[in-house]
Amino acid sequence: MSRRTTKSERSQKAPVKPAPEPVSSQEKGFLERFSNWWLHFDRFGWDVLGILFIAFTLLTLAGLLGWTRGALLTPWVVLLNRWMGWGRYLVVVVLGLLGLVALLLAAQGFQRVMGVGAEMLTVSREHATAQARMAAAVEEMSGKDDREKEEQRRMLSYLGSQQEKLLERQDAMLQQQGELTRLMEELKRNKEQRSS
Repeated sequence: MSRRTTKSERSQKAPVKPAPEPVSSQEKGFLERFSNWWLHFDRFGWDVLGILFIAFTLLTLAGLLGWTRGALLTPWVVLLNRWMGWGRYLVVVVLGLLGLVALLLAAQGFQRVMGVGAEMLTVSREHATAQARMAAAVEEMSGKDDREKEEQRRMLSYLGSQQEKLLERQDAMLQQQGELTRLMEELKRNKEQRSS
């Protein structure tokens, strides 16, 4: 039994409201867009990030040792040589450790790896302290010639400035680690809310 509707019956129906416009991606904050993207790739995101960090570390190390060159790699190596001095190898170590931490996050879980990350930051701070002790030992051994003393003073001043930069970067990394911890916990809560 089909029934046709007349014009008068159609006019008695409730008017259809237009669907609300979706929120544009410009109105969403960066962190919200990033968290949505991260939740989409949560299953293998840490693996990809870890592999990218390790690949970048290996390419940087090969560039620093002069084994390879490239349009992007050569300026990166020049930048490290010019601005980091001997600390360029510390950059390679930190990048490699970040890759390992990302792979550990994928394999073991968040809380345990954050403890490992804090220990790595402690070790890198101890490394910077050891460099300061080495600079002090070099200063004690330098007592030969005035020209050599002046050169050594310049070198020690350079080492001191590089060490200060490293310590500032490490402090910034500690702050970013806290922010990352907060962000990951927020992402985990969002994921639990979505699954429930």
